[in-house]
Amino acid sequence: MDSLVRIAKSDAADVVMADTYGCGGIKKTMEWFRVASSFRLGVSYHSMRRLGVAHVAKLHVTASFPDMHHAVDAHYHQLEDDILEGGRMEYKEGSMTVPSKPGLGVNLDEGKIKEYELTEKRRRELEKYTAYFWNKYRWKIEHRALGIPQY
Repeated sequence: MDSLVRIAKSDAADVVMADTYGCGGIKKTMEWFRVASSFRLGVSYHSMRRLGVAHVAKLHVTASFPDMHHAVDAHYHQLEDDILEGGRMEYKEGSMTVPSKPGLGVNLDEGKIKEYELTEKRRRELEKYTAYFWNKYRWKIEHRALGIPQY
């Protein structure tokens, strides 16, 4: 919240984006959006490649916040599958319906959770891939951060 207030007071942005996990949950995200709006900042929702449970939480927050006038960032459509019962939720004409069942409105598929479990073998593969990616692209990331042109 302190960063948001500093951004607002320094007039450093017109629109700010929040994440449920970064704000500390649904209630804290709503509070973050209310504070941003009180400073007359536009608000939107940031996205990462998260599974349906987190995406549904995001749907509930955005649908319940009256000052959500900017497009909401989403990467959910890039998933091939999900751990929700019934698999991945679908977009209809660029939108998703907020589930209306109790809680977040979705159930988890125990079989999918087991199928996608982060085993020790998968963890090692991920570490190898991450090291490869970082070593291959680190110089580009560092140069971009320093403002050095890339060719």
